[in-house]
Amino acid sequence: MISIDPYPQEILEKAKSIQSSISLPPCLDSIFFISRMLRANDDESEVRRMINHILLHRSLIGYSEEKETAIYDSLFPHVYHRFSVSKLEDSPQSGNLHVFVQRMKDVHLRDILSTTPASQVLHAYMALQEIFGRTIVSTEKKTGLPSAIVTILDLEGLNLTEFLNPLSPNCKLAKMIVGLWSEYFSETLVRILIINSPGIISIMWQITRHIVDARTANRLVFLSNVQQLKEYLEPSAIPIAYGGTWKDDSGFAHQPIYCTTVPKPVLSSDTVDHQYAWKKVHYIQNNKTIEVFSMG
Repeated sequence: MISIDPYPQEILEKAKSIQSSISLPPCLDSIFFISRMLRANDDESEVRRMINHILLHRSLIGYSEEKETAIYDSLFPHVYHRFSVSKLEDSPQSGNLHVFVQRMKDVHLRDILSTTPASQVLHAYMALQEIFGRTIVSTEKKTGLPSAIVTILDLEGLNLTEFLNPLSPNCKLAKMIVGLWSEYFSETLVRILIINSPGIISIMWQITRHIVDARTANRLVFLSNVQQLKEYLEPSAIPIAYGGTWKDDSGFAHQPIYCTTVPKPVLSSDTVDHQYAWKKVHYIQNNKTIEVFSMG
């Protein structure tokens, strides 16, 4: 079973020092939130910079006060509705770990990138990490123990040919997402359990090495069959479709036995004109109004 190694006292003391000097929102205010970053990067000044970047992004993009379903349905529907994902709120746990499920069946990344700017996908990924962070901090406050996320990634239906070229748009986007994960959230999402791989594992690793760094690669586990999930997670945190007992009857999941939504297909009418209009976004920093631009 996957578990979280205890944090050394030295890291916890550094985390307390940072916590006392940075104003974290209540939903992220945990000594373990900071300890996760220190375990990945022991440079305190760099950790402070990373935390400030996360806080600035959540405020600027506008998801700091949004609930999980609102982030999915209101803030980034053009991204999340194209993917098949589970809900973390009220989801079962494996020990002190939360499980997130993502399926690639009927998800067409090339089509998604023809309708949605890559920048919006990256913003949505940061918001997803916000959901991860809130979920595990809530558990940490209840248990007093560190928590984390484990993802079950079902690759059934994935088109491998779209990843053979390391310069393809899909590979470039994947590298950027992995870069964010590696730099900011490697101790938040501690394992990705990969099932239903469309190719033999040796080929999958050759493709993976074009996308992930060595540290992140250690977080990936390719399973030869779904029954192996029980070696890593408790059955109550594994969807029924994969041999566990978890079923999402909350109304969120369109596929309750998979615990995931159904991706919305990309239609020709959804394709956007690449002569994109930019919208102005203002925010205040150091008492000065700063004007930035984002694709809307």
